[in-house]
Amino acid sequence: MKLQDLTTKDLKMTSLELLQEMNFFRIKEGNKSTNHRDLMIMIETEFADINRKRVEGGMCPEVQYLIEERLTSEGILISEYTHEQNKKVYPMYILTTNQAKQMLMKESRFVRRAVIQYIENLERELEVLKLSTGTKKKQIEAMELLHKFLPELEKTEAISYIKANSVVNKITSNIHGFPKMLKKDEMSPIMILTRDKVLDEYVKLYEVLEDNHEVSEALKRKYEGRLIS
Repeated sequence: MKLQDLTTKDLKMTSLELLQEMNFFRIKEGNKSTNHRDLMIMIETEFADINRKRVEGGMCPEVQYLIEERLTSEGILISEYTHEQNKKVYPMYILTTNQAKQMLMKESRFVRRAVIQYIENLERELEVLKLSTGTKKKQIEAMELLHKFLPELEKTEAISYIKANSVVNKITSNIHGFPKMLKKDEMSPIMILTRDKVLDEYVKLYEVLEDNHEVSEALKRKYEGRLIS
């Protein structure tokens, strides 16, 4: 599965990607794999309430249109892919991870658990990526604001920003019970949220105190004894 768009609420999974994971664990369990056409029929039956195999007289444009209309209303995207071997273009569906999990309800307990765990791991990766992207933007904004408050002689010195980040990283590490300072890329998502808050406070204090050491001491006093386990 690909982390397609960090701005979307739900991670997207194509029917091909879902098929690959389902078949991997089906075979691992000792069962037969399924094919993409059958999975698409399962998706249509589940979300459009139409089984094309059971439509009398075969598929007609009207039924196909109805299927697509119902799937679209459920938020399922209809797309295409090119087969690697015959180079022909075939349809595929793009599901949210919740819809993909719903499709796993008819799978065996082993397959269902394994694929859902796979999906949930990717969802956690997405959240970390979103958090990382957001905190990077936040740090840039904070550093730009801090630059306005720095004495003129310090504005061209990178050391001022290094000092600021060191104070923020140290305070954050202490809050979460780490006696040794962790760098930002070593912190957990929860620690990053704490770090953003401490960074905001650092900038506001520097505007008043205009001294890195005094800001550091003020933050230490504020968070002394506030250990997060």
